[in-house]
Amino acid sequence: GTYTPEAYRFLEEVASVLRVYHILMWANHARRFRILLTDRGFARMVTRGMMSIHEKETMEMQMGLTKTERHYVLLEWVIYKCHQAQKKGILEGGAGLEH
Repeated sequence: GTYTPEAYRFLEEVASVLRVYHILMWANHARRFRILLTDRGFARMVTRGMMSIHEKETMEMQMGLTKTERHYVLLEWVIYKCHQAQKKGILEGGAGLEH
């Protein structure tokens, strides 16, 4: 089968955010990638097209989180997007997407 245009956009968005999450998670755990957690690292990821300015600003606005915790915001965003996609019928199934 094929994906609807709306489903394809959803999958592309989620994949992009999860790639950034993965990068930031490793930056948190591996000292050699720690530069990515800095303002300079975030700015560079925006200029390289890895994350949007909106994503960068949203993570920076999380005052209660340290720089090493900001990537969790991305996981919350993915959960929210999946929930919204279920409501709109883009994703089918229950909480575990069972059939």
